[in-house]
Amino acid sequence: MVGFILLDVVLFMLLIRGPITLLSFLLGVLLLASLPLLAVVAYWTSSLSTTRYHVVENALLIEWGSLRQVIPLAAIESLQPGGKITQFRGLRWPGLMIGRGQIDGQVAVVFATRPAAEQLLLKTETAVYAISPVDLENFKNCLEALRTAEMAEPVDLPESHLGFLSWSFWNEWPAHLLLAASGLLNLALFGYLTAVYNHLPAQVPLHFNQLGQVDRLAAPNRLFLLPLIGLTVWLVNGTGGWFFYQQSQKLPAYLLWGTAVLVQLAIWGAVFPFLN
Repeated sequence: MVGFILLDVVLFMLLIRGPITLLSFLLGVLLLASLPLLAVVAYWTSSLSTTRYHVVENALLIEWGSLRQVIPLAAIESLQPGGKITQFRGLRWPGLMIGRGQIDGQVAVVFATRPAAEQLLLKTETAVYAISPVDLENFKNCLEALRTAEMAEPVDLPESHLGFLSWSFWNEWPAHLLLAASGLLNLALFGYLTAVYNHLPAQVPLHFNQLGQVDRLAAPNRLFLLPLIGLTVWLVNGTGGWFFYQQSQKLPAYLLWGTAVLVQLAIWGAVFPFLN
């Protein structure tokens, strides 16, 4: 996280101190791209503070960030030392290992903060869960005693859930397409203006009267107001559409997202008369 922050500071200083060129646009793109990466690393890191393995009624509850996995004790067939995980897909970082893979041909779900050799495997009929309690041997012995003891009457268990990973929005590809289209159109306009900026005269037309004659001139940097307006529309419509989508109102959500695309196209059309 510190590395990303230092990178952002360097990129920002280069951006504000350098001339407006295509290079400054590329620096801006790198700066924007680093922000979601920083947010992801921050989320992975902060989620460690909520990582817990504990027994609730007659089930083992695994919590990690907004994710929660419930494993009935009766479903645990065996407890084994950690082993090699193959075909792993997820996040592997010093002090953190979360994702899915394969152990002996069975699906492995990993919620661990230690290497595989220091993990405990909970085998069930459908999957193997890899965890890394602080006191592995004590945790294993206590869990084994609870698992083999006479189970209490069945009770209502908390449900497993994947937090934000379970949002239906991730499968809403038309929404992704509209948001990406409007965002890329806006980004491309910023890039185009930075590429032609040094070739523009000291004064460019900024407004035309009813006869099509120029009635207002301004410095070329005023042209960036147009993509800034587009960026504002993208942010406002994107947020508004998300609000309606969360309320299960897809029609107004898609209207807002679609309008954002039309606005970007209109702004593109408005830019060229000022450059000719």
